[in-house]
Amino acid sequence: MTQSGRESRTGEKKSNFPRLFGIIFCVNYAGPVRLRARTPPFHGGDTGSNPVRATLEKLHNREAFFMVYVYVIESLLDKTWYKGMAINPVARLKAHNAGKNRFTKGHRPWKLIYIEPHENWKEARAREIYLKTAAGHKWLENYLKTQSGESDSLNP
Repeated sequence: MTQSGRESRTGEKKSNFPRLFGIIFCVNYAGPVRLRARTPPFHGGDTGSNPVRATLEKLHNREAFFMVYVYVIESLLDKTWYKGMAINPVARLKAHNAGKNRFTKGHRPWKLIYIEPHENWKEARAREIYLKTAAGHKWLENYLKTQSGESDSLNP
């Protein structure tokens, strides 16, 4: 193997690019692979002795180690619905009732009317997006009616 950037025994300078069958291939070389995060510790980065924290993308693709819940809460004040997702929906409901969310603050108090567990964040987010559509809202209304025994199919 050739030594990159040095002169050979004959005095000719060797290329930094790998050679294969006499053809020079240009390789985009960005430097050594970084094994640690570059964010300084005072900004929440790695301190040097701790392993690098997993990124959100890595957490989303990992096997389920916690459940993510899609929830729907209803305002007792004006019957407005709010759809969201959380790892702990009961604690999230307390946060909504404490006024820690801009939208839900003006519609307090809230009650939990629907909850649905999912194994990972990606599935839960897709379901939350569906429930926020008109079709999802209609499905949820029909589902809640059938659960409470007020089905329209029974009343002609």
